[in-house]
Amino acid sequence: SGGQQQRVGIARAIASGARTVLFDEPLSNLDRELRESMVDEIAGLVADLGLTALYVTHDHSEAFSLADEVAILRDGEMHRARDLAARLGVSERTIWRDMAELQAYGVPVAGERGVGYMLRRAVALPPLVLSPEELAALEHLLRLAEAHADTRIGAGARSLAEKIRAALPPESPPESPPDPPG
Repeated sequence: SGGQQQRVGIARAIASGARTVLFDEPLSNLDRELRESMVDEIAGLVADLGLTALYVTHDHSEAFSLADEVAILRDGEMHRARDLAARLGVSERTIWRDMAELQAYGVPVAGERGVGYMLRRAVALPPLVLSPEELAALEHLLRLAEAHADTRIGAGARSLAEKIRAALPPESPPESPPDPPG
């Protein structure tokens, strides 16, 4: 059976005396029930024998069941939740649980659950001090951009307007632009 073949392959790797074992999609051809029991067997063997294992899989549940550390390989680069968490100043748990919320706050993270996430390079502006007239002009331009035919520009304008409103002190609302003469 497939399970017996996998057990024999694992036994050969262990019998070689190697302290590091590579598992390259070892359970991909097994049915779900057998795969789940084999995950437990592999985890037990690796722990009992004190082995270091590199486990390659597309099955996230296998990865999280077996791993002390999970890394995502995409486009030839390793993306680890630990690295992304450190760059964002959040916990690894946040990376796995709260990505949609981070994206809503404007953190430049691209991706989707089950596929993976990547931190995009953000455009960071230095702090600006705006006069009431400059702020009113900026808000006016953003309102015009929100109505733009290109939905990306409209969405970008709305997002930028929200960030500006969130950064404004509550006691000094922006002044309305003066009415044009005429």
